[in-house]
Amino acid sequence: MKKLIVFLLFLLNLSIGYSQENKEIDSLKRLIAVEKNDSIITELYFKCYLQCKENELDKQKYFLDKIIQIVQKTKSKRNLGRYYLIYAFWKSDNAQYDSALIYHNKSLEIALSISDSTRIVYNYKWLSSINYFHGPNYAEVLKNAQNALNYSPSIADSIFCYRMMAAVFGDLKQYKRAFQYYDVALSIAMRNNHLKEIAATNIDIGDLYKNIGENLKALDYFLANKEIQEQIDWNLSLLYGNIGEAYLNIQKFDSAIQYFNKGLAMRNCYKKDSVAIITNIIKLKYQTKNYGQVIYFSSKYLPLIKKSNRNDYLSMIYKINSSVYEQLNDLRKSLDYYKLYKSISDTIFNEGFNKQIADMEGKYQLNIKEEQIKSQNIELQNQKLKAEQQRKQSWFMVVVTILSLLVVVFIAINLYNKRKANRLLTMQNHQITQQNEEITTQSEEIQKQHGIVTKQKKELTDSIHYAKRIQTAMLPSVNILNEVYPENFIFFKPRDIVSGDFFWMRKINHYFVIAAADCTGHGVPGAFMSMLGMSLLNEIVTRREITQANQILDALRSEIKVSLGQTGKATESKDGMDIALCVINTQTNELQFSGAYNPLLLVRNNEIIEYKANRMPIGVHLVEKPFENTLVQLQNNELQYSGAYNPLLLVRNNEIIEYKADRMPIGVYLVEKPFENTLVQLQKNDCLYLFSDGYIDQFGGEKSDKFKRKRFDQLLLDMHQLDFEAQKQLLAQTHTNWIGTENEQLDDMLVIGVKV
Repeated sequence: MKKLIVFLLFLLNLSIGYSQENKEIDSLKRLIAVEKNDSIITELYFKCYLQCKENELDKQKYFLDKIIQIVQKTKSKRNLGRYYLIYAFWKSDNAQYDSALIYHNKSLEIALSISDSTRIVYNYKWLSSINYFHGPNYAEVLKNAQNALNYSPSIADSIFCYRMMAAVFGDLKQYKRAFQYYDVALSIAMRNNHLKEIAATNIDIGDLYKNIGENLKALDYFLANKEIQEQIDWNLSLLYGNIGEAYLNIQKFDSAIQYFNKGLAMRNCYKKDSVAIITNIIKLKYQTKNYGQVIYFSSKYLPLIKKSNRNDYLSMIYKINSSVYEQLNDLRKSLDYYKLYKSISDTIFNEGFNKQIADMEGKYQLNIKEEQIKSQNIELQNQKLKAEQQRKQSWFMVVVTILSLLVVVFIAINLYNKRKANRLLTMQNHQITQQNEEITTQSEEIQKQHGIVTKQKKELTDSIHYAKRIQTAMLPSVNILNEVYPENFIFFKPRDIVSGDFFWMRKINHYFVIAAADCTGHGVPGAFMSMLGMSLLNEIVTRREITQANQILDALRSEIKVSLGQTGKATESKDGMDIALCVINTQTNELQFSGAYNPLLLVRNNEIIEYKANRMPIGVHLVEKPFENTLVQLQNNELQYSGAYNPLLLVRNNEIIEYKADRMPIGVYLVEKPFENTLVQLQKNDCLYLFSDGYIDQFGGEKSDKFKRKRFDQLLLDMHQLDFEAQKQLLAQTHTNWIGTENEQLDDMLVIGVKV
């Protein structure tokens, strides 16, 4: 009787709650019926949507559709973008992922049109997530994650994007790149003390090590993460399950079961975590031959595992049960479980096959650009080979032509001297005719090959000219400089069509940033480096708004090393760039200078003042210096000492004398110090000059030697009082006169002049 009363009270409370919710919606509908303001009607419908129960999907959709219809009529882009985003989340929550992608893209289009960076990042981030977890479409995941990073995301969003990119490369088995992106995410989280993001990234790294079979490294990450997750009380069931699985994989069963039990005992243990832990417990009991426990856990938790839709877990448990019952001589149950195992295995095989196709598609999309570059290089090699063949064929034609002339002369002499040998001469003439036909055929083939080579050369040149258009478009507009300092010039003369030198400038609030850079190489390789440098400067200065000169170079060096995969190994590429960079406070006329090899020259009161750069490049920096030699006078002998890190200790008169060693190893070593920041208070009529080394290193003159810094400094002194257009013309004319007609330009040239 008591149970019946309790049940009736429960039904009464449920009906009262439901009635109250319906009354709330009905009252909102009455307000909608009399309201005329579309914005207020929209908010009332949204409140109706929020009052709906979780399972009232039709009602939720009805109210959201009403909202979209009204907002579309009002033509309020910001509101329409907001409700498209809400609709996208609703679609995603209800597993309508294709529709969710459509509405995320609609919201993104509006956010881009009104420059709403917060919503732009939000849409790109969720487009990346949906394409990964419900695709997977790896190319779209990487594209959307990178787009989110381009729009100044929050710290948490940046970490999320780098983790998504790392997960893609992990799935594609490109583990080196995956770990690189995880390292970037982890460094951002640690730099900003985001404990939850540190923990989440460490879990990802540990999972990746576990998936590739390095269980000890995985265990190190999980155990290192234990203190952080326990401190913030976050996702502990997943942590203990991961630690237990790592111990299980290295067959430390006591430690494994200890952590499995801790995971199941957590009050906030998620269903997916408990399913994974239970499956691993069954696996552990099987490996320790505790068959009774296997049967107990399987029968108790098999319904829960079935509801989780984890076919891999079901397959493992069916296979284990089949083996257990075989060991217990219950062949009927063993066969039944084996059939279930085979059925699930076929499903897993199909899923794996589909994922393999998706992985192959992802690899294709990621490698397509690399393949295009490879094909272009192969085409260049083929063109060189064909050109060499054409040259050989041309020489062959010359030789054949000379021989043919000799044969003709010989025949003419024989015709004159041996008129009686008509039959022989006729045969010889026939042979000569055949040879001439062959020569004509070969000549036509050579002309055809020449046409092919000419066409291919034109196509290659056109491609490089198109690359020049792209590089020129990426260079900043000179109008930026003209607005701040009208008196200026930029002398920019690439050696080839495209350049490894580049200039860059940007105005951020009351700071003006200007730089002149010289990348490794010239031509096409140098152009690739220059475009990478401009792109990274845009990210560092424009997106991050860093306005301290040395911090800009520190950040640029870090990004260059990540982009080129430089870790300091002697066998790696040493590509990078030299740069001179100034940040000028336009309100106080205070200049910050920081340089990598390239200095800043300032002309004031007819004198040149040089502000020297750091003797290290933007990129990895390996050095090798001579060791020092220390002389020590002993009682009857002289001792020479030299050391690599390890010192020499001498005990004399009850005192220890230490002779210190050089702080470097035997071999090259990596040097990476922060760049220095030099402050200069500018004065009116100061002339600033930034430049690459191309002008100074140009060979020419009467002795065919380098132009050198001394001549360059004198040239600047001689011309600094001229107007800046005249200075630019004088630089160009001096260069032309120096190289003369016997030399050619050896490197890209860049000189920038600015008058304060």
